[in-house]
Amino acid sequence: MNDVIEPDFRLGLCAVCGKKPATQFCDYIIEYHNNIMFFRDRETFNRANRRGEQYETCDLPMCMDCTKEISRDHGLCPHHYELYLQRELPDKFQQRKQSFAKGYIASKSLNIF
Repeated sequence: MNDVIEPDFRLGLCAVCGKKPATQFCDYIIEYHNNIMFFRDRETFNRANRRGEQYETCDLPMCMDCTKEISRDHGLCPHHYELYLQRELPDKFQQRKQSFAKGYIASKSLNIF
């Protein structure tokens, strides 16, 4: 089992501004370590996918002012926040094209038998 390590934030400054003490790390996932698995129940799934066991995060140390918060308990460094903002398709045409593709795939999957 992986033990949770409590970091000592007195050790360094923010890697972004270099002025304030670092208080948290970037939570952007940079590498996955797990294969696709199927589970019988949610509890087994949660145990197998606990934070830190199945993926590696950026972990750039940052102060509160330099952190870009994306949810109540997740924050990103400025570089990965820019990537996070690009998760949406750039225009309505691409969104429409994607919805047609999903509809086509769904219609083909219904005609398997």
